[in-house]
Parts: sequence; C-alpha cells; structure tokens
Amino acid sequence: MGALAMAQKSLANGLSATHTEGTVQYVRLRPVALMGMLWAGCISAPAPHEKAASSEAAVQSAEEVGAGDVPEAIVYLGRARKELDQGKALMRSGKNHEAAAALDMAQADAELALAVARESRTRTAAQQAKARAHALRAGISSGNAIGGGPLQPPPPAPSVPTPIQPTAPLTPPAQAPAQPHR
Repeated sequence: MGALAMAQKSLANGLSATHTEGTVQYVRLRPVALMGMLWAGCISAPAPHEKAASSEAAVQSAEEVGAGDVPEAIVYLGRARKELDQGKALMRSGKNHEAAAALDMAQADAELALAVARESRTRTAAQQAKARAHALRAGISSGNAIGGGPLQPPPPAPSVPTPIQPTAPLTPPAQAPAQPHR
C-alpha cells in the first residue's frame, strides 16, 4: 500500500498524516481537538456577575432581617460575607469557575442566616404570645384583669339633663321711643 493510500485511510479514521524527512507520521486529531475545546471552555467561562448580585442581595436581606443580632445566625452571615468577598476576588483574577462556586456558597450561607434569624424572631414572638395567654388565664381565674383595671367595664353614669344657658340674649332688647328735643 502506498503512502497516499495510507494517508487517505488514516484521514478516514480520524488520523492525519504529515510528511517529515521521507517518513509518514500519524497524529490523532480527535483527542487533541477534544482537549483544545475543553481547555478553551475552561478559560472562556463568563464571569458570574449574576451570581455575585444574587449573593450580595441574599447577604443584605439577612442583615436587614437582623441576622447580625441572632447568635446562631452570626456564624452563617460571617461565612457568607467572607465567601462573597472571596468570590469577587476570584472574579477579578479571572478564576470564574472558582468564583461561581464561592458565590453559590455565599448565597447558601446567607439564606441559612436569614432562615435562622426569622426562626429566632418567630420563636420569640411565640414565647411572648404564650406568656400573654398564661397571664390572661391567671388573671381571669383570680378575678383580676391584666393591666390592673376592672374585669368588667363600669356601668354608664346616670344621665342628668343640663340646662342650656345662652351666652347672649336671643332677642334684642326693646328700644325706648325717641323723645323730641325741646
């Protein structure tokens, strides 16, 4: 089989033939092309700006709800802030895959801080409602009302008609007839 026939056969199988100093070298194109596409895909990943914005919004929401005041939520909020900063730094350095992962983690931790803060507020409100209900039950059974006021409203005061006293006369006073001058 001649060199030309071998080259045609190898091209049909995904091989390419190059001629160097009278010998035919075969280089497989498919694996090289595949590696080139994978390498280009890693480099050309777009910066995760949307993830950065949504992670930052999640951190702000957690802060607004008061996650910084809840001891259990402070840990998650601090982690979310750190991961957000790390993700932004990775974006600036062009490491977009790592940045996307850090921003995903930041958003998850911020959402967890938000949930913990809301749960804490709900638990506090439930405990206060329970205490009010207990106080109400105790007040009714002892005959005292909450707040120290009477249990039942006082009876209405008797209505006594008050005389109406006009501040000015309703009719003008009669005038004396004018006397002629003498």
